[in-house]
Amino acid sequence: MSLTIDFAKLDVIKSLVPVQQVQSLSSKKGLYFLFDTEKELVYIGSTMNSLKQRVFAHLKSGDFQENQPIAFIGWLEIEGSKETIEALKTMLINAYFPIYNQYGIKYKHKRPLRAEHTNCQVEVKKAVEPATSKVKKVVGNKRFTSASVKEIANGDEAKRLWSRSEARAILHLSDAEIITLSERLLTEQYFFQRDMKKNLIFTLKDLVVMQVLLNITQHHVVKKREMKEAIRLVQKFGLIEALRISERLITKVNM
Repeated sequence: MSLTIDFAKLDVIKSLVPVQQVQSLSSKKGLYFLFDTEKELVYIGSTMNSLKQRVFAHLKSGDFQENQPIAFIGWLEIEGSKETIEALKTMLINAYFPIYNQYGIKYKHKRPLRAEHTNCQVEVKKAVEPATSKVKKVVGNKRFTSASVKEIANGDEAKRLWSRSEARAILHLSDAEIITLSERLLTEQYFFQRDMKKNLIFTLKDLVVMQVLLNITQHHVVKKREMKEAIRLVQKFGLIEALRISERLITKVNM
């Protein structure tokens, strides 16, 4: 059995308000939608209490403000059980995959939903947890090579920490791809540091592991064995030599 939902009829976009008007939000339960300055959907949340109070708490604590500050808010009042609201939230996240919902996504529901959508028509089916995540392969990143890393390792930046936005620029990846790559490495027991707001921050070693992984990835899907190999190369040979080895693999592939 499947269900089709027309997102145009949800009337979410029409209820968008700037963050300065958070007091105009409903005090009922339901779903809320957070958008950045470009009106791109970056987070979907739910509450069984007051939508206004829940969103206000996000804004007051500075959640999600590191790279894509929240600028607009949308909401949808829902009269239903917690299970109903959470199921709809899961469906919407799986349909639009907002960037801030990508942290630690777990398929909690016994019958999770996956949405396949074209424009605003969404067909909902029973879901299976995806085995792999797609990450764009960056071939031959000239800005982050064994030579450039050698200079960094011998300089004052060797022990600094990079934010996600800085890591994104260095590795030529989108914000979503950085998050996906980090989450995939976490499944292999790789450890990342976090700042006071629990945002990921990266050491030079972290950046090298991810660049080595991108170098040795032969397809557009990062596989488990390639993640293990990237971690092993850095642990065994060190930052610079691991990059050299992975760069030679790129050369062989392109010959």
